[in-house]
Amino acid sequence: MDFIDKVDNIFPRRSVVKFILLYFFFILLFFIFSSSVFEFFFSPIGLSKNPISKINSIQNILLLTVVIGPFLETLIFQYFLIKGFYLLIENQPFNKTYYNKKTVLISVFLSSIIFGCMHYYSLYYIISMIILGFIFGFVFFLSITRKWYSFPLIFLFHALYNLTILFLERIL
Repeated sequence: MDFIDKVDNIFPRRSVVKFILLYFFFILLFFIFSSSVFEFFFSPIGLSKNPISKINSIQNILLLTVVIGPFLETLIFQYFLIKGFYLLIENQPFNKTYYNKKTVLISVFLSSIIFGCMHYYSLYYIISMIILGFIFGFVFFLSITRKWYSFPLIFLFHALYNLTILFLERIL
């Protein structure tokens, strides 16, 4: 899989801090702002209201969107589903040193589709969450192969993403 090898060579191998900064810069510039522009111009029709919008307490919103939500979603969609799909397809657990790259991509893609469909507030939101779920899943895969702490790293990324979105929605 040339795609995995090319992306793997782009990101720094040893420095987790550099990786976090590059990742957050990428998400901030290319994902959050481009999706905000898309949403502004195309104003998608909502399928249902985000339940967080009904909560008035900022402490509860922060707890749910920056701590509990990212923790549970990282546990379910990255940790269990990606590893579970890999196990189902390959009939062996994911190995940090040898793995089937095609199966990893399929596992990450399936997990991201489920992740996106769980955020069913609008068609636009589902599509953007599928993309974000793929990014989270792929970074989860990269962090495992580099023997970084994959779960805390993805939890941190997800929490920072949610905090940024919350800040942009509430402040701006």
